Amino acid sequence: MTVMTAYQELEAQGLLYSKEKSEYFVSDHQIKHIANYFITQVDSFMDEITESSQ
Repeated sequence: MTVMTAYQELEAQGLLYSKEKSEYFVSDHQIKHIANYFITQVDSFMDEITESSQ
């Protein structure tokens, strides 16, 4: 798989978008999804720390 093929595959999945004669960008929807994922992971980690310290 070439880099261009990988970009096109990610774009087809809605994870990236491109601008003509420019670069590829992460879609806004995916940024929110990724941020929510990390917030959930941090919350879970904090719960584990709290439970282990009791």
